[in-house]
Amino acid sequence: MTRLHHAIVAALAVSACATAPAPSVPAEQQFEARAGEAVRVSGSPTRITFVSIADSRCPVDVYCITAGDAVVAVQFSGDAGARSDTLRLAAAPRAVRYGSQRLELLDVRPVPRSTDRNRVPTAVVRVTAVP
Repeated sequence: MTRLHHAIVAALAVSACATAPAPSVPAEQQFEARAGEAVRVSGSPTRITFVSIADSRCPVDVYCITAGDAVVAVQFSGDAGARSDTLRLAAAPRAVRYGSQRLELLDVRPVPRSTDRNRVPTAVVRVTAVP
């Protein structure tokens, strides 16, 4: 294969990953997502992409002056258009509304520890229907 063929194959592989269908999650049940993951809400055209998860909470084995917070940036797309929003664990907003659905941040796991340098935070969230 030539370099051009390798470049085309690589580009097709990247675009296939970017357009792969997001897994479906049921409403009213909690689920976990990491930064970079996207989900589709069952029975709806809503897609939620978890853009980033920043966790500045005080490690449980350290004494801190402030408690810190965990912040989850999300991007919605669907019938209500595209919109970005932020959820916070320790401060408002802990939940946001998108169309006829509400996304609530329940937790960020694992809890920070001073000795865990390779921790990858996971958002624990729930989507519920709202009138």
